Amino acid sequence: MWLAALLCVLASIGLCTVGNLADHVGQMWIWCLVGLTGYALGAWCVRHTTRLPISVILSVAVIMRLALLTTEPTLSDDIYRYLWDGRVQNAGINPYAYAPDDPSVSHLRHETWEQINHRQVPTVYPPLAQWMFAIVVGIGGGVLGLKVALLLCEAVVVYAVLGLLGFRRRDPGWILLYAWHPLPVLEIAGSGHVDALSVAALMASLLWVVRSRRGWAAVALGAAILSKLIPAMCAAAYWRHWQGSGPWSWFDPRPRAPLMLTIGVVAAGYALFMTDGTDLFRGLQTYALKWRFNDGVFALVYEVLRDRSLKWDDGALLVARQVCAFLWFGILIWALRWRDPVRISFCLLGAYIVISPTVHPWYLIWVLPFLPLFPRPAWVVWSWTILLSYEVLTGYRLTGAWEPASWALWAQYGPFFLLLALELLRGWRRASVPPERSSASDV
Repeated sequence: MWLAALLCVLASIGLCTVGNLADHVGQMWIWCLVGLTGYALGAWCVRHTTRLPISVILSVAVIMRLALLTTEPTLSDDIYRYLWDGRVQNAGINPYAYAPDDPSVSHLRHETWEQINHRQVPTVYPPLAQWMFAIVVGIGGGVLGLKVALLLCEAVVVYAVLGLLGFRRRDPGWILLYAWHPLPVLEIAGSGHVDALSVAALMASLLWVVRSRRGWAAVALGAAILSKLIPAMCAAAYWRHWQGSGPWSWFDPRPRAPLMLTIGVVAAGYALFMTDGTDLFRGLQTYALKWRFNDGVFALVYEVLRDRSLKWDDGALLVARQVCAFLWFGILIWALRWRDPVRISFCLLGAYIVISPTVHPWYLIWVLPFLPLFPRPAWVVWSWTILLSYEVLTGYRLTGAWEPASWALWAQYGPFFLLLALELLRGWRRASVPPERSSASDV
């Protein structure tokens, strides 16, 4: 146990000493491998020990994050966009109205303006995230201040997962599968990704769902959607869980009345930014239609559909998105055979990430909180191998071309789909074995 803790802390300190991680991806991988070794040893201890001290697990998790808290976010520049949006709001301007390179907001440019990504595209971040940015900038916070705020959100994630573990009567030591994972340490304490805000609201909502606090659960789900739109797909899990009884229960809206609170919270949040007639989704449309990175299933669908004579086939991209949306809806119908809102949410979020045209490493922050509850080997392994996607930074620094290497894609998706297929096969075999007949001695 102590060796595992030492390796995890050592890995975080080592990452802190590397400096610019984007310029030293190989060194980052080495230190992450050290951390993952400690993570694996810790998981083994949880599996084979009756009880591990939660205080030790959480203390190590805090130390791991503090090690990277004051480092510069070199793997991603998203945090500078967050701070820009906050700066625009504090100037009394709607952040959805102008892209950062628009002359109308040129007077707000400052020393980090050049570090803002996609300056020609208006913001894509929903209202609650915008309010966090505005508050942090308003009180004089910068990169460090925003990271601290996001780590507080992560504390809510840990609290909610511990609550869900307790509800399911599982060893709380399984929180280690989230708390000691190098990925959230890198992406939240290191890069400061706003996903932590939305994940915190979603996990708190799920905790309130299982505790039958329906109003709070519905409001928190609305807050999660107002932080990032991805949790909107989890509304199906709530609809299924709150299903009543009777022949028409699938369609009866009465037990699902709390979801009206969710809709009201989301509508009210967006309405506050629409008073001047601004198109709030212009930047999001650009992201949805144009962005691609590190895609697996989507890449296969696109390769089948695209015109080989074109370097960029917009028509095939659109059809590929429609095909993947159809696949996701098929998984939704399959998942609704369960009634557990936590399990359904895990399935729907995981399916979305797998078929998405854009799969950044921090997107797996959406499924990591579910691993202590559902420690599926396929997802654990992918949460490790997805760090290989940072290989693209090496080529980008050398040539200026953003072209992921095929080996990095195969190294990520190959083991994941193999383990996923084996898991599904085992589940099918267990379901197909008829129960043994009771013997005379059992009667």
